[in-house]
Amino acid sequence: MGYWSLSTTSWAQTSSPTAEEIAKTYGLESFSQIETIRYTFNAVGAINLSRTWVWEPKSGQVSYDGKDKSGKPVKVTYQRSQVSSQAAVVKGEITPAFINDQYNLLFPLHLSWDTSAKVEDTGMQKLPHGKGSAKKIVVTYPSAGGYTPGDVWFRSMEVNVVEFLTREAAADCNEPRMVHPRRDNHQSTDKA
Repeated sequence: MGYWSLSTTSWAQTSSPTAEEIAKTYGLESFSQIETIRYTFNAVGAINLSRTWVWEPKSGQVSYDGKDKSGKPVKVTYQRSQVSSQAAVVKGEITPAFINDQYNLLFPLHLSWDTSAKVEDTGMQKLPHGKGSAKKIVVTYPSAGGYTPGDVWFRSMEVNVVEFLTREAAADCNEPRMVHPRRDNHQSTDKA
């Protein structure tokens, strides 16, 4: 799985114009106004899982409701700034899962935030697993740093993400794997 990290390297000092354009289209400039994000990350297929999150970006508080790797139910709330003092399940399972799930949720914003990533617009390409074509964005992370160094993410985008593939840096992962993005029951709680 792919993860993001706040650590940076000298690989890139700022995000590319393509990254900034996409991030702004998806609301980068308004993100600082968000108090709470509630979402559920579901995976169905080779693995089946459901993880529910409540994240308060300003305070760094994260609440998790799901299962641990052994399948036992877990409910926990913690501060991201204090992960090192948390139980092993929070450090070793829940925090990496949170980073993965919110990366997938907020991918367009990470194009701007993750300045260590190389973002390339390779133009209109035939969709690898669908009909038609879309703009292909390739995001490559450096070989050092972060949770999964060297990951390469492929996104086929129109206004929304159409297809999403990732190739993990692991030696046994030569072929990209497909992720089907869905935003079921998307609701805005904007009171304005």
